[in-house]
Amino acid sequence: MHVRFVHISSFKRYFRIVFEYIFMTSFINTLVTKYFIRNRKILEKRANVKYVVFSVNNICNANCNFCGYQFNISPKSVMGLDVFKKTMDDFIKMGGERVNLTPIAGEPLVDNTLFEKIDYAKSVGAKYIMFSTNGILLSKKEYYKKIIDKGVDLVQISTPGLDRDAYERIYRTRRYSSVIEGLKNLASYKRERGGKTVIRLSLRIDENYDKV
Repeated sequence: MHVRFVHISSFKRYFRIVFEYIFMTSFINTLVTKYFIRNRKILEKRANVKYVVFSVNNICNANCNFCGYQFNISPKSVMGLDVFKKTMDDFIKMGGERVNLTPIAGEPLVDNTLFEKIDYAKSVGAKYIMFSTNGILLSKKEYYKKIIDKGVDLVQISTPGLDRDAYERIYRTRRYSSVIEGLKNLASYKRERGGKTVIRLSLRIDENYDKV
């Protein structure tokens, strides 16, 4: 058996290096924190952020072949109202104006607090609100009415066109009838009530345009 002795001075040198590292890291973090606290108003004014995208959830009721949702393995969740309100407040303080409530990989109308978020965004000064949807839930709880009545500036309906086979092939769900019903209700209510909401179809196709 071999025993190796380490001189006490080596331990002292090691602990001094570790201590200096911890001290300097803490010191730098403190300085940075104090700087941002002291200069928050200046930084907010300089930031001048005009546009923000909120990924309000990561839950979807379709399984589109073009979307990253099919590979999502993170826990399903919805952005809490408290988080949204705090972020929205900070956004407005920085000069924010335009808000997009479209998840990176999810369906906004799955969020039961979506219209509360829209109300809050408007109440603190958002000048433009939009989101994209697959349209499946437009008729649920008459969401199509809320979109118009709350003055959403733009709603984009993601669709492969008006062909059932294409819809089921690309969106990989049998909710085509729900989408068509929702689109009809939305267009009819918009015609009846008027308002500023722009309704736009966003085509997701796997064929040439002349075949859609």
